[in-house]
Amino acid sequence: MLERAFELGEADIIEVFVARERFLSIQTEALSAYDTYYRSIYELEALTGTTFDRVARDP
Repeated sequence: MLERAFELGEADIIEVFVARERFLSIQTEALSAYDTYYRSIYELEALTGTTFDRVARDP
């Protein structure tokens, strides 16, 4: 959407770059949160000897 605004001259290249950087930053944070979540589930399963299938599929 912002790229289209750039093409139409309604946004400058800096705005496009900043928006892309924010998007990538948010994706990185989300992946990090998923990593932490699944590592925690793994550790909990290892400590309790129980499998949490439902929890691991539905964060």
